[in-house]
Amino acid sequence: MQQAACAGRQLIDDASLGPEASKAIKDAFDAAWREIAGNFSSHPITVRVVRRRLAEALLSIATDNKRDVEALKRGALEMMCANVATD
Repeated sequence: MQQAACAGRQLIDDASLGPEASKAIKDAFDAAWREIAGNFSSHPITVRVVRRRLAEALLSIATDNKRDVEALKRGALEMMCANVATD
């Protein structure tokens, strides 16, 4: 289960962002995951896939200048909802 819990964070760790932006994105990732984790199965594969999608959504809206954790979290969750609606 530990590997599933780390899913997504590796993408963020590997991103080319400054330290402040990286911290904001990690904080937004953790906050968003706390908000949505209960909506998904706890099966490790499901957790890994959803956490990766969350990280991808965050990174798609992230910039070195965007450090508002709440705005990053909301933007990523909105993007995930939009992607589900179009799948």
